[in-house]
Amino acid sequence: MSERSDITKHLVYSAWILTILQMLKVAGSYIFGKYAIELVLVVDAAFDFALILFSIGLIRLGLSLSENIKWKLPSIFLISSSLIDIVALILAYINLKASWNMKPFIYVRLSFIVTYFIVLAVGFIFLRNTINSLFNNSYLPRKGQWYIPAGIIVLLAPAIINWYSVLIYPLVLYAWIENVSLILFLFAAFLIILGFFGLSSTLNMFNSEKYTIEDYSLDSDDANYIEDVELLENEIKGEDN
Repeated sequence: MSERSDITKHLVYSAWILTILQMLKVAGSYIFGKYAIELVLVVDAAFDFALILFSIGLIRLGLSLSENIKWKLPSIFLISSSLIDIVALILAYINLKASWNMKPFIYVRLSFIVTYFIVLAVGFIFLRNTINSLFNNSYLPRKGQWYIPAGIIVLLAPAIINWYSVLIYPLVLYAWIENVSLILFLFAAFLIILGFFGLSSTLNMFNSEKYTIEDYSLDSDDANYIEDVELLENEIKGEDN
């Protein structure tokens, strides 16, 4: 297996892992959020590590290509968002019994929420630009999509509503606010999962034939030799005719 073929599989497999973990995050937040918070934290951490793994594959890909592929900014932002969320998860686990209710943790939580979602959304916007640059260089058959960054931006609203519900704990929000939050959460989850499916399928259509041509391209001496042989064969055919 060539190095570039290994990089392609690295990206495809990590993208599918992200897709599966994102579905588990949605199910965990909706079903187990109030009953098994430890499980939710584990799934969230697994998603962050999978995102770092995907970013490493993106870095490997960028370093292996000679074309102007925009891979640096998405790698930086995606890894940064994962590290921010990991720190937030550690603080959440330490403060698990209080559920971030103690000051100043509750305001620290808000700062982590806003920063994480903004950095993550920007990272996936830059990732879309990376896919577009791969498309322009004929490595991919289609351009990037907006589903994931759009879903992340929409998801920020129910995340802030959930934070506010913790702030006024143990009071309960108005029913219409909870309904709006749930609708936005489900809509954002749909967009993000759809986007990850699209990302996985797009990366799975990587143009490995172009890799093969680049990996086994001839040097100038071999190319001149083959050209001389072809000219000689053509001359022989001309004399026979």
